[in-house]
Amino acid sequence: METLDQYKLSTPLAYHDLEESPEIPVVGVERVQKALAALNNHEASGPNEIPNWLLKDLSEIIAQPITLIISASYNEQRLPSLWKMANVTPLPKTKPIQDLSKNLKTISFTPSLSKVTEGFIVANYIKPAIFKMIDPNQYGIIQLLNNYDPWQHAA
Repeated sequence: METLDQYKLSTPLAYHDLEESPEIPVVGVERVQKALAALNNHEASGPNEIPNWLLKDLSEIIAQPITLIISASYNEQRLPSLWKMANVTPLPKTKPIQDLSKNLKTISFTPSLSKVTEGFIVANYIKPAIFKMIDPNQYGIIQLLNNYDPWQHAA
């Protein structure tokens, strides 16, 4: 479909060399378990078809191996290929559709484990960087950022 061609990379992303003493993110088993236990049972599971209720119910058992995978991903600077897959569904913005490039929006479902992994980076690095840059009187954005990650304060 030509509409999705605009999202393809013209060249692959370059591997980012780390500094001599890189700060590699560290996530504890308890934090991963808490994040898995906080998943919403009613959200779509994504292309790997692992339902959130299963990840949630087995969070105490699978937290250790998931933590090892997340840590390896951070060290290697890449996610497992199954975690990068997405179910993309085009939805019409208007009816009837007259121009595919303008009248479709896409909804993308990524695996829950990918979202959990991303949530730790957002909580530990992106949110603090944004808080340093914004005016403390911007109450709306501060509340929005604080509500983003329910497990941000976990150990």
